[in-house]
Amino acid sequence: MTNIDAQNVKYEIRIPNPKNHYAEVLIQTIASEKGVTKISMPVWTPGSYLVREFAKNAEAVSCDVNSRAIEVNKLDKNTWSFPTKKGDKISFRYKVYCFELSVRTSFIDEDQALLNMGSVLMFVEGKEKLNGELTVLTPAGWISAASPMNVTSQDLISNSHNELFIQFENYDELVDSPVQLGNFQTFEFEVSNVKHRVALVGKNNANIEKLKLDMQHICQTMTNIVGIHPCKSYTFIIQNVEAGGGGLEHKNGSTLMMSRFGYANTSSYQGLLGLVAHEYFHLWNVKRIRPVALGPFDYSNENYTKSLWIAEGITSYYDELALMRAGYISRQDFLNTLIGYINNHENRAGSKIATLHEMSWDAWIKEYRPSENSKNNSYSYYSKGLIIGALLDMTISKATNGNKSLDDVYKTLYNDFYLNTKKGKAKDGIGYTDEDFLNVCNKIAGVDLSADFNKWLATTESPDYLSIFKNLELDIKKVEANKFNWGSNCELSNGKTIVKYVRNPGPSLDLGLNVNDEIIALNGVRINNDLEATWMKLGRPESVEILINRGGLIRTLSAGFKGFNEIEFSITLNANQKSNEYWLTEGAVQKWLKVTK
Repeated sequence: MTNIDAQNVKYEIRIPNPKNHYAEVLIQTIASEKGVTKISMPVWTPGSYLVREFAKNAEAVSCDVNSRAIEVNKLDKNTWSFPTKKGDKISFRYKVYCFELSVRTSFIDEDQALLNMGSVLMFVEGKEKLNGELTVLTPAGWISAASPMNVTSQDLISNSHNELFIQFENYDELVDSPVQLGNFQTFEFEVSNVKHRVALVGKNNANIEKLKLDMQHICQTMTNIVGIHPCKSYTFIIQNVEAGGGGLEHKNGSTLMMSRFGYANTSSYQGLLGLVAHEYFHLWNVKRIRPVALGPFDYSNENYTKSLWIAEGITSYYDELALMRAGYISRQDFLNTLIGYINNHENRAGSKIATLHEMSWDAWIKEYRPSENSKNNSYSYYSKGLIIGALLDMTISKATNGNKSLDDVYKTLYNDFYLNTKKGKAKDGIGYTDEDFLNVCNKIAGVDLSADFNKWLATTESPDYLSIFKNLELDIKKVEANKFNWGSNCELSNGKTIVKYVRNPGPSLDLGLNVNDEIIALNGVRINNDLEATWMKLGRPESVEILINRGGLIRTLSAGFKGFNEIEFSITLNANQKSNEYWLTEGAVQKWLKVTK
């Protein structure tokens, strides 16, 4: 074990009774100077841009200084303090309730523990950069452990628990390294001579050999983008759950969620491979090539950046591109997916309200906290970022006649920023600014993209999709149809048709419908969550009368009904492009839609 002194920190986590979902934490260190020692719990975890207030789950806080109990004061929502003198031996204890199973929180039950350290381990202010050791004492019978951190030893010390020892370089590494405990399947593979370990947690119907080969192929496909693998080892933690999904990236691993019996379903399985590609590409994009605001982290406050469209949106573009490059979907499938994103975005009312820079900046209050009005005043930087990533890649390919691509942008960013350790910079390089990113794109494209960037990122104007696609000799069509769309969504709740969303602008808003209205009848016909279908059965009347219940009061809404224009793009490969010979020739579109399998 590490000898504790003023230059390191020791953590211990005990799970004495997993049925009650608590972890007991001990922090030991030595005061570096006279004054007040402060210990804080993060309010968020990197990669998930929402203040989650992890301190709400901490309780039973106490502290010993030189083996004597002292009073601890709580300064604010996530910080505790107590007086110390230089050389004082500090033992700080608390309990954390862990019963939220997600890729960004912590969960303990009698079968397993998933510990995301930002939600479990506090930090000693001023000692975040110090190294130390984490000891985890696990319940009896739990013999499996997985983490991106190096588990240095695992010894059975009694019939009551196992003991794990993990060395860490600094607090950032702790927060960035979940620990999975319990009993679960594991398998390994290599990519670019780097060992990859997969922890498959929970009952599932995975074909292990197929999953191993497919994950290996996806990881190699993503590695080929930059061409350099930055890890000594990599760990996937896959939580197999009844329902749900999502993932969270780490510097040397990732946590994913998968429907436990979804492996035999082609769509669900393909979705998992896309998720693997997404979180894996974060090895480069975010964890090493990062916006300047995302490191070093302030764990007690929001960390604002306008560049999440790069960090997440372009990563989303690459996870779709990877499925094509790896041969899991066709070129036409990829184009259909891209056009689907474009159609969804352009028909979302919020796309004309906020810029992409604004959506990145406001991630902390909008992305993870949607309301009934979110579709009207916002959208996801994931989805539009994906679209801009594709347009940027296409533009670079066209400007260089297929000799360069977005891949070359990332190769340059990796060398010029992550590997830039000159002039006393951190060993993990420096972050980029928005201007830096534009300059690299300009350098690779050989043309000035400033006007494009300004339009795409700083205005709500629609990109010139038609010109960009046609420049690559792709057949794209745009139709503006006056569709009879009600502009509202309903949900059946306890046999009642309840309005959940009203588009602004839209016919339901003009009619006077509100969110939470119960729709009873349309033109005298009972509604059972089939408003639009009933309207069509009635012959699509242009004058409608709707009976509603609003707050326990019955009222009638009457108005003329008009549809609204929806934009619909479609794209198809032409007859020449469908031939195998076409893809053996050189050109901009061939470079953009290359397939490596």
